[in-house]
Amino acid sequence: MAVFTELAAKDMQHIVQRYNIGVYQNHIGIAEGSENSTFKLKTLTGTYIVTVFEARVDHNTLDTLIPAINFVRKHGIPAPRILHTKAGQFTLLHKDKTILIQEFAEGSAIEAPQPDQSQQAGDMLARLHTALPSGKLLLPQNSMNMAHIHSLLEACEGLNRNTGLSELPLLLQESLNQQKEWQALPTLPTGFCHTDLFIDNVFFNQMGWISGMIDWWFAAEDAHVMDLATLLLAWGFDDNTGDILPQHYNSIMRGYCQRKRLTQAEQDALPLALRRVALRFCTTRLYDHLNQKGFMAGKNWRTWYKRLTYLIKEHKNNERAA
Repeated sequence: MAVFTELAAKDMQHIVQRYNIGVYQNHIGIAEGSENSTFKLKTLTGTYIVTVFEARVDHNTLDTLIPAINFVRKHGIPAPRILHTKAGQFTLLHKDKTILIQEFAEGSAIEAPQPDQSQQAGDMLARLHTALPSGKLLLPQNSMNMAHIHSLLEACEGLNRNTGLSELPLLLQESLNQQKEWQALPTLPTGFCHTDLFIDNVFFNQMGWISGMIDWWFAAEDAHVMDLATLLLAWGFDDNTGDILPQHYNSIMRGYCQRKRLTQAEQDALPLALRRVALRFCTTRLYDHLNQKGFMAGKNWRTWYKRLTYLIKEHKNNERAA
């Protein structure tokens, strides 16, 4: 969440009139986040979140994404309900920007979860993966695939001519290695995945229990193990060193596997999935850093580079030990 497109009171009043949510009172921008413009809206009927889609989200996928979000919500996943307009549409256009309104998620994100809260996150992700398996609904495909990540790295190589980053050759080679290794894997279980379950996208109530999961705009059909790898990397690795945090990593795995046991193929694929996810976030943030883009420009790509080099080292050690 963040604010890149400002909405004046008259703009928001015009938007509110398209919904059955009462009379506009006030709104404020939400500074956290990096992808879309987000506002906290108050009307006479309650508090809502208004999202203005800006950059990487493919607006054409929202028509398939929103029904999936509402489906898992009805099956126990604490996703905010997305509201429809008076005309029955889930999105609208305002000044050439796609906008939607959803219910306000109760609770708040915490900067430093406890291991039991990491276990809750693992359990909730497993619930998501069992709530909407592949084939139940038409789902958007994950646009952050290996071919796209490699194209971003090649673009970074062109942008790097004046900056001299020494890390790019390793990233490009790692991308090629991952593509070759992933193609050799057997078919993995797939389904509806959040793909972006960072610590700030999970809300906890005052009792310390998960009360909300937000920022679903990159959710897509993908291998479950990739979604699990994202959660493990975001919650179970140290930002400063890139090293694993065993308590949190193991707690996530325990929470996930107590509800949804990993297949042998998923267990074998997990180390590579971790490297793939680390490369994804390292690449997208590096690309934005080199472009000096407002979207995600404040996100540090080196925290993900540290995770990736840790995982590459572990991979090489395991190869030598085999």
